Parts: sequence; C-alpha cells; structure tokens
Amino acid sequence: MPAVAVAHTVEMSTNKLCSMVSCTGVAIGDTVTLPHGLILNGVAVVPDLVFLQYATSFELVAATNVSITLRNTANDELHRVRLGHPPCDSVAGAGA
Repeated sequence: MPAVAVAHTVEMSTNKLCSMVSCTGVAIGDTVTLPHGLILNGVAVVPDLVFLQYATSFELVAATNVSITLRNTANDELHRVRLGHPPCDSVAGAGA
C-alpha cells in the first residue's frame, strides 16, 4: 500500500509559523516525502524544529524548504510530525 498524507495544516503570523503533517501506510524500511508548507514572508523555509510522534519508529531523512522525508523503522500505522520555523508555541515542547 502506498503512503498516504492524511493531514496538513499551517498556522501563520508575523512571528511564528507551524505545520503538522501526518502519514499512514508507510511500509517498514520505506520512505515518504510530504510537503510541509512552511512559508515566512512569502518564502518557503526549511523547518528549524521537527518533532516526531514516534522517534523510535520513524526517522527524519531530509528536510528542505518544500518537504520532509521520513523513514519507517518500525511498524506504526499513523505518524504525526510537528514542524516550526521559527519556533512557535504550538510546536515548542511538543513531544507527541
């Protein structure tokens, strides 16, 4: 089954920018690349913070100004990732 992006939300203000992406159906050992939508002053940016819901089950492979790439290292169905640039209240300190 191919990986499926199931959620994508972005909050923007003059001082913060946050995004949360989710995926499901990523086979163990496979990667998935998801758009994160982080934009600051009209320019796409690389996330400064990336919080993985299951850090022992997924690993961050790459982050660009457009997307993040994750690898499934265990067997979890749904995975959520919180991102921020610059760090924002809804991301800072979030571990799950």
